[in-house]
Amino acid sequence: MGTSFQEQLLKAGLVNEKQIKKAAAKKRTGKKKKNKANAPVPSEPNETRQEKLAQEALNREKNRQLNQEKLAAEIETWTRQVVEEHRVPLKPHFEDPYHFVVGKKIKKLYVTQEMIEKLSKGTLAVVRCNQRFEIVPAAAAQKIAERDPDAVVVRHEPEE
Repeated sequence: MGTSFQEQLLKAGLVNEKQIKKAAAKKRTGKKKKNKANAPVPSEPNETRQEKLAQEALNREKNRQLNQEKLAAEIETWTRQVVEEHRVPLKPHFEDPYHFVVGKKIKKLYVTQEMIEKLSKGTLAVVRCNQRFEIVPAAAAQKIAERDPDAVVVRHEPEE
């Protein structure tokens, strides 16, 4: 065939031997770098991958718990608002006790005779809110029971 391009440049006097050797060395190192760049990246060790998966599972569980706590706080706030809006005021001078069971304990609220009748007929209900017991209308107790059934302590079904 003919002479290489480098040899032609050398004969023409445009480059010298030192420049040709330098260009050849540069070309070789460039190929090595390209080969390293194209080489597949070794995968993570199995232990590291398992640690990441375990951490992700732990984070998901923490997020789930935080969401549950947030939802419980929202329900408690909503319940408190409904009770504050609809509660029947209890006065200290009421003399008739109304007894009801909470778990294994018997609790009592002092109410009027009219309130006792309404509680027994199912038009009023006893609700726990902020570690206290309040009396609310049956409609409000129904709303509360839909979101937090544990908050409604006493609610009799109305007689027909």
